[in-house]
Amino acid sequence: MPVLVMGDMNVHDPLWDPSYPPSYSEPTGKHLGDFLSQDDDWHLLNLMMPSLVPTRISSHANERDTVIDLALSNDYNLVYMFDVNDHDMLYSDHIPIHAHLHTTPQSSSTTPTVTPQ
Repeated sequence: MPVLVMGDMNVHDPLWDPSYPPSYSEPTGKHLGDFLSQDDDWHLLNLMMPSLVPTRISSHANERDTVIDLALSNDYNLVYMFDVNDHDMLYSDHIPIHAHLHTTPQSSSTTPTVTPQ
């Protein structure tokens, strides 16, 4: 059964946040990064974007914008498009993330496929 998990994971890792150097290590981010790096069919949908976009905008000059709102799925083909909607701001320091789902069943696959848009 396809599963989609989206939310403010509040974890940092260079795998999904290029503002952190490759040597950066945070225990919870490392655990999630290790989980996603295993060959168990879970995918980080934020990586569907041509470049990673911050999902939390800092209000302090000494803090960086970060990617902490993540989307995970055990079926890469469940979602045909993922984006960070940076033109619709919430009353929050987070930016909305959107996963556009296929409306008809797709073949479940661990290998990503490209769907014409």
